[in-house]
Amino acid sequence: EALTVLQECEREGFKVAVASRTNKGAWARQLLKQVKISETTTLESLCGDPDMIQIFPADKQEHLKNLQQATNIPYSECIFFDDALSGRYGNCERVAKLGCLSIHTPDGLTIERWRTGLDAFANGKRGIVIQVQIPQITLPCI
Repeated sequence: EALTVLQECEREGFKVAVASRTNKGAWARQLLKQVKISETTTLESLCGDPDMIQIFPADKQEHLKNLQQATNIPYSECIFFDDALSGRYGNCERVAKLGCLSIHTPDGLTIERWRTGLDAFANGKRGIVIQVQIPQITLPCI
């Protein structure tokens, strides 16, 4: 489903950035060149400016600060999608503190999470984390 989302970003002209905490930066950058969004577009080219690709071992706040400095786009105009909600690698919570709208994507970037992010953004949500609502199941005691 992530490919469908990226194709929509290409069609709509959305700015796309990549932020990755890894010590395998060269390998990750090669992958960006290989992920095809369309006949003529890779994930790397969809990002456009090389500054829109932040791949190095650091906290997501540092990645986002670099992106903000490179683009001059206010945090309040950004939607951040990530599978790490809280804790040691709590990317969503840390990025929301900057003022971005953060969308928790524990199952990857799905169309449902993408639409959730767009709807929340359109409704003025900023500086918060939108989490996946996990249904609670009550089992009868036997």
